[in-house]
Amino acid sequence: MAQVFDDRGCILGEGALWHPEREQLFWFDILEGKLLSRSGGKPHEWRFEEMVSAAGWVDRSRLLIASETSLFLFDLDTGAAQEVVPLEADNMETRSNDGRADPFGGFWIGTMGRDAAPQAGAIYRWFDGRSCAASTPASPFPTRSASLPTAAPPGFAGLRPGRSWPSRSAPTAGPRGRRGC
Repeated sequence: MAQVFDDRGCILGEGALWHPEREQLFWFDILEGKLLSRSGGKPHEWRFEEMVSAAGWVDRSRLLIASETSLFLFDLDTGAAQEVVPLEADNMETRSNDGRADPFGGFWIGTMGRDAAPQAGAIYRWFDGRSCAASTPASPFPTRSASLPTAAPPGFAGLRPGRSWPSRSAPTAGPRGRRGC
């Protein structure tokens, strides 16, 4: 029989991430700007001033989190946040959506229209601590980034059923494209 892991309700709960060093599950309530977790049978919650949607673990204490305006490092122990790079910060029509780390050390993040407007989103890859490249998919908006545990380039999917698109980045060499997001 299945058991409920956490009974806190989310308006839009997504972005589940397993942190192997902490042996802890994290997830987001995107619309409420919350990062949620449990450890030792206790619930944990961090609140942000804007929507947050996806994360990758950096080390035991820090996550790289995608918000509606930036990628930032977040210290789970102290609550300190440090912006790494803006993410469509000048476009209030979009927000971050789904993200994943790839096997090469890159972090992929998609953006989408706040009202799900077609063609409003893009895919970005943060790699090596200093570069971010964008590609705009032929999808209504990117909804799922995907990475495979192989040398194959990651890809992404959109709202068209049964359709996915390969990435144009060379994952072992870092992203092709401009600096910053």
